[in-house]
Amino acid sequence: KNTDLSVGHTWVITNRMVHEIRAGFSKIDNRLISNSTMPLHTFPSIIIGSPTNSPQWWTEFNSQINNSLSYFIPSWYGEHTLKAGVQFFQPDYDGAFPSSEPWGASYQFQTDPRDPNDPSTYPAPNRFSIVLGDPSYHILNNTYGAFFKDDWVVSPKLTLNLGFRYDVELGTVN
Repeated sequence: KNTDLSVGHTWVITNRMVHEIRAGFSKIDNRLISNSTMPLHTFPSIIIGSPTNSPQWWTEFNSQINNSLSYFIPSWYGEHTLKAGVQFFQPDYDGAFPSSEPWGASYQFQTDPRDPNDPSTYPAPNRFSIVLGDPSYHILNNTYGAFFKDDWVVSPKLTLNLGFRYDVELGTVN
């Protein structure tokens, strides 16, 4: 389920100067549901059960604001369109992976069962795995950016796109 909203305002200050501000928000709500309540069983010939990454859920709430100012210089060693701006972007992630049996668990076998539909015919597993600990997460990653650019028309056959941008991410740790 996705929900999005974007708004913007453009202000033509003079015939050479334009101010733009944009804001956007998006919310994404995802659910991955397994169609089986049986833990994952891996045999040499078949695989039965729920994948170890299901069920899971995650949500994203993204906020972004862009603010820029453009200025046109018609005749300074060619035409220049200067633009400078700042950006704030905040992705906020929440989620969890399966952590208890039957989900998040898996069995491995060295031989196939006599009847895959009858668990009583399954051989003894040679390996068992299960997720331990807290598999949930919350990530809030504020990102700030600033830029300046100059689209310089040197001649009718040559345009130089010059500029720089700096971004910094705060809050994400691995």
